[in-house]
Amino acid sequence: MEIQPRNGGRIDLGIGRPDLALLPFKELREAAERYFSLGDVTCLQYAPLAGAPSLRESLADFLTRHYQSRVTPEHLFLTAGASHGLDLVSGQVAKPGGTVLVEAPTYFLAFKVFHSRNLRVVSVPTDSEGLDVVALENLLEVERPVFLYTIPTHHNPMGATLSIERRVKLIELANKYEFFIVADEVYQLLNYFGQAPPRLAAFDHNRVISLGSFSKILSPGVRLGWIETAPELFSKLGQCGVLQSGGGVSPFTSAMIESALALGLQDTYLERVRNVYGQRCAHMTQVLDSVLPSSVNFVHPTGGFFVWLELPESVDSNLLLAEAHDANIGFRPGTLFSPDREFKNFLRLCFAYYNEAELEWACEQLGRLLTRYL
Repeated sequence: MEIQPRNGGRIDLGIGRPDLALLPFKELREAAERYFSLGDVTCLQYAPLAGAPSLRESLADFLTRHYQSRVTPEHLFLTAGASHGLDLVSGQVAKPGGTVLVEAPTYFLAFKVFHSRNLRVVSVPTDSEGLDVVALENLLEVERPVFLYTIPTHHNPMGATLSIERRVKLIELANKYEFFIVADEVYQLLNYFGQAPPRLAAFDHNRVISLGSFSKILSPGVRLGWIETAPELFSKLGQCGVLQSGGGVSPFTSAMIESALALGLQDTYLERVRNVYGQRCAHMTQVLDSVLPSSVNFVHPTGGFFVWLELPESVDSNLLLAEAHDANIGFRPGTLFSPDREFKNFLRLCFAYYNEAELEWACEQLGRLLTRYL
């Protein structure tokens, strides 16, 4: 298959972002035109600390329909994306020197947020089904975290989804040991096969601080997301000096998103990217099944962006990456996703950024490389 790779002649399956060709330029232009036709200038003023009330109402309606459980605007606090939400919680809920628990592996850039807030990071084991709640319970006998950071649905990087049974146990432990659960649920609406469990916030608003974002369901460039949690926590979040000085985040962008919601553009766009990503996910995993050596394993994801490959223990994916670059492909080595540099024989692939032909070519190259390497 002849493919013209992007990114300087390389197909880098490590890129974890939406395909530029899929981003909703037309939809957002239509939303902006609709908003400007109303002659409403309030989006040019400072916003309340929790964000524009009208968007919180529209967002609550949208989430209620897609989560299939009730969301109220009083539980929503707007952020400049999920990363901003994580930093806001880390700075306002935790104190320097406090302990946070993370899954091993987990989203690698979360470490930078925690370290910038001078938090102590302790890892909790996982398995093919996500967070190991038995291991967590044992760890809680010696650790007293401020919060646990988890990606419960379509995990980054593993692709795993936490079962309802484990979710219930996690909530039980949070209440028993009195820690918050910061649930990074940016992939909750990107489910392609089967039915995803309810978001963690549906189980307990008092202990769960749920992070959501338009970055994965609309566009990263809008830099808008939300925290869903108990309104009583908003007073802590509102103590952030940046918010007190500048007001609630992105009132101008909020108006554009509210317009997109009103026109139904977010609904139709979400349906479109679900279809595209689902097809890419199915195609990538089908190709990987056919080209990977039998000693390489992975769990087939049911949503999200990622596939997590487990190689034989003798393989170091950091060393393998140099040979992959020679073959004009790339991936993210497993050690990137651990504060302790574990998972050296793992690697992460993303199926969201490239089209099916590019994914097939790159996976075939990876299969040849691993066959030679092993």
